Amino acid sequence: MNENKQEGLYMIEKIISGEVVERRKTRIYRRPLKRGGRMKGNSSEKKIIGNREHAKLQLARTLNCNFTAGDLWLTATFDPEHLEKMGGDYEGAKKEGRKFIDRLAYRLKKQGILCKWILAPSEIDGETGELVRPHVHIIITGGGFRVENKQLMIGNERVEDIWGQGCVDMKQLNHQKDYYPLASYIINQSRGVADEKKYTCSRNMKKPTDTRSNCWPKLTVSSR
Repeated sequence: MNENKQEGLYMIEKIISGEVVERRKTRIYRRPLKRGGRMKGNSSEKKIIGNREHAKLQLARTLNCNFTAGDLWLTATFDPEHLEKMGGDYEGAKKEGRKFIDRLAYRLKKQGILCKWILAPSEIDGETGELVRPHVHIIITGGGFRVENKQLMIGNERVEDIWGQGCVDMKQLNHQKDYYPLASYIINQSRGVADEKKYTCSRNMKKPTDTRSNCWPKLTVSSR
């Protein structure tokens, strides 16, 4: 009998995020696989790409569980004066973006709205990979906002005035079963640093459900 023969047992993982159901299969081995040596080309660049793809999946699942049509996608940019004042870099944009969210959340809370949010700083052109002026992407609960005379408002305040450092572009989310394209767009603009978190989010997020089971014969399983 060949002791190296692969077993036919598979683990099926089912991940549900909103309306999206993912099924993934992984072969299970009774004996631990021998770890191979370091492969040529296993560079930090490949690690960065792998981390980026993983971040896209994680962000898409979070979006699918927590946001829907009518919620907002804000892009806040810096004018030259404030760009210089905040340091002109990724970390400065991230810090100012979080302060902006805190100001928005405070005003929404006064209206009785506990918002959910995602913050993703950006300094990369997602198509060319070239550096661009730092800015921040924010996905936030749409309740409490309104548009008046083509201006996004909270109460009697313009959102651009609350930001106070430049322009705020607003798009409403459409109803989509899967927000993976939006997640991909945002993550492609994140800084290419290995193991760095590409986004942050509020603590009140719903999480995907994840169930696992073993099955015997080999199955063909659908995925995103």
